Amino acid sequence: MSVKSALGLKQSSGQIGQQITSYLPTANVSIPAGPSSGNLLTITLPTGVWNVQGLAWIQFALATDFTSGYVELYLKDSAGTSYASNTTANPTQGEIWTETQNQFKQLGAVIDVDVETTYNLYYNIDYASGVVLFEQGSGGVGTGIVATRLA
Repeated sequence: MSVKSALGLKQSSGQIGQQITSYLPTANVSIPAGPSSGNLLTITLPTGVWNVQGLAWIQFALATDFTSGYVELYLKDSAGTSYASNTTANPTQGEIWTETQNQFKQLGAVIDVDVETTYNLYYNIDYASGVVLFEQGSGGVGTGIVATRLA
């Protein structure tokens, strides 16, 4: 069975196509104005080759000031090694939102896991004022990490 044909099938643990997911569990995560960084959520993967996707639904509220701000997202392991990034200056930088807007950001990497390892969806954000939220979700929608076994 090829990897491509197995991805859409329900697979048991350890088989090609197995999915492990992690989403923000119960609420949106509000990020305070000013420089801020941290882990949004984690996922632990067993040995194997994994396609790991970080998904971020971000809400910028009315009057959020990004005139000198930025949004950076990373997939990092527990040791701090970065496997993927999504760094956005534009269109976010230089803006003061005149209405509430949502943006979707995605980053991903194929990772060969030698020993069970924890991975984090990590953020760096800086903005002057307003409200920025990472929106919760489940079932393929919202802020989360989705890992699919390739081998």
